[in-house]
Amino acid sequence: MALGTPLVRGSAVRQAGTGDISTSAFTPAANSLLFAFVFSDAGAGSTPAGHAGGTAWTQIETTQAIDVITGVLYACHTGSSPSSAAVTVANATAGGMGVLVSEVPDAGAAAAISAFINQSDAQAELGVATAMSLPAASSLTMAFYGNKGNITLTPPGTALGTASYFYGDRKLVDSYDAAGDSAPVLGKSYSGTYHVGFAVEVIEGTQPLGIDTPPATIEAGTQASVVISNPPTTPTTGNTEVKFDDNLGAAATVDSVSGTGPYTINFTFPLTTTKQFDATGYPLYVEVTTESDTSAAIPYTEPTGYDYTDLVGPVTTSGSILEGYTGDTPVTGDQVVYTTPTAPTSIGFTVGADGEWILDSLPIVDQTVDRYVIQADGTVGTEDTVTYSVGGGGGSSIPNAYRISVGKIAEFLRSEGTYVFVQSNELVFEWLVDEGIVSSSLNEMLHAYLGGLGYTGTINDRMRQWRLDS
Repeated sequence: MALGTPLVRGSAVRQAGTGDISTSAFTPAANSLLFAFVFSDAGAGSTPAGHAGGTAWTQIETTQAIDVITGVLYACHTGSSPSSAAVTVANATAGGMGVLVSEVPDAGAAAAISAFINQSDAQAELGVATAMSLPAASSLTMAFYGNKGNITLTPPGTALGTASYFYGDRKLVDSYDAAGDSAPVLGKSYSGTYHVGFAVEVIEGTQPLGIDTPPATIEAGTQASVVISNPPTTPTTGNTEVKFDDNLGAAATVDSVSGTGPYTINFTFPLTTTKQFDATGYPLYVEVTTESDTSAAIPYTEPTGYDYTDLVGPVTTSGSILEGYTGDTPVTGDQVVYTTPTAPTSIGFTVGADGEWILDSLPIVDQTVDRYVIQADGTVGTEDTVTYSVGGGGGSSIPNAYRISVGKIAEFLRSEGTYVFVQSNELVFEWLVDEGIVSSSLNEMLHAYLGGLGYTGTINDRMRQWRLDS
């Protein structure tokens, strides 16, 4: 990653007195390099405070013009997680003072300043330009001036900001020169006094491994991708690890790696991953050999075709999806994971916190689902099947020869000895109520009943489909 374009982050001045001066608070980019240029009528003052980040502020150089007019240049790395803060400079000696703060983004955690030059009118070479050796092609030159007139950087470079920064009749200016230009030269271009200047070469440091684009969600058993940059070596399926939480978390299978930087890591958390499903999710940890990075929490979802319920006071008796479960006894804090019923698909289906089956309507045929339990510690149980049995009767118990009319249905039910109503409508009505069908009319009840068996269309359509269904 190349060095970013430098920018001004803030300035502060005092005209006189001994008070501290502070820039407005700002949040620099991670792994950037900050410069604080202090220019004072009252000597060097203190080391800046604020935004020490990964390293403390370090004095790069100081130079003094005539009298006690002094310029000091400081730098610090922001670290990987900088926060918002102001930069403050103190000087107990009365006098004017200013500070100008600039940032070089994407400098890297190991960014370095390999060379610097300075100028002031107190130096023996007054009025003589001072040269710096040619910077590396990947470097850039930063220049800082404090003066009444001008100190120039040759090549002229690019000025930062839209104005100079004044206190009294002094001003603070900074600029930068892009990489690959000829050797920088710092010199004064006026005949006055009271000036100081610095030029430094900034060398890009090594960037740490970082997660650029994490997946929006992670589904168990389905491949996902994460994009990373700046690994210490080219990532492969052999030297790359993807886990939940941290280096101790559940591991995914790294399926493949593509790209030449940034890199796309394709991975899959198997269905047996030791984790419960969670809408908030877990941080994703990526490691390549010796370096790693961790994302924010990513939702971890159940496989397609499954749903799950967080259990509270679960029961394993009849009427529960946990009936007959042979693994460790489910307890509060476990999850039960299940598929949708095999038939009829039109029936809505959920599971209560205690494991109870919750159906939108009473099914006419048995309901079979796959299920397994994930314990609170993430241990995944063995998947098996459970059947919600509707017992005797039901649509399949009425022979096809009687699936013609209400009268024929009543005739068969009457022959079974369970229903004794003389009126066929009353008998069939009672039977449908026993089957869990409630409505205002017999036709509506029969229509709903046949829909529960999976038949569609008008009541005549459904009766025809039922009659032909063996």
